Amino acid sequence: FIMWKNYLNTSIRNLWKHKYYTLINVLGLALGLACFLFILAYVKDELSYDRYHEKADRVYRVDFEGTVFGQEFELPEVGDPFGPTVLAEFPEVEQQVRLRDRGSFLVRYEENSYREEDVVFADSTFFDVFSFPLLKGDPKAVLAEPNTLVIT
Repeated sequence: FIMWKNYLNTSIRNLWKHKYYTLINVLGLALGLACFLFILAYVKDELSYDRYHEKADRVYRVDFEGTVFGQEFELPEVGDPFGPTVLAEFPEVEQQVRLRDRGSFLVRYEENSYREEDVVFADSTFFDVFSFPLLKGDPKAVLAEPNTLVIT
């Protein structure tokens, strides 16, 4: 115990004697810890998306990166034939689903019509890939027929 007390006294004297270096070391340590915590929070947030799906470890998104008419593009979607082609050509691919974000959409029912925001079109295989809970209905049959919808 006496030896630890001696080390502590020597350290405190050294810190007071070299105030400038102490300030630099403490600020550097604080900045390093703050950066570490921010990076840890960012990585944890990024790795937490869609982890609640049963097959989350086997779900991948394919993006388009390329040049069209001399303009560089990066889009979170590919052409419609891509999904069925990949499914047919690569035996490693278990299932595919195509999603199309169409923004707003005019909905008509009998005499009523209104514009619905954030409409997404999906293949009938959507619930084979994603495990969103449904309040009502069978996930296997809900998108089997044309002109059917799921409301979230």
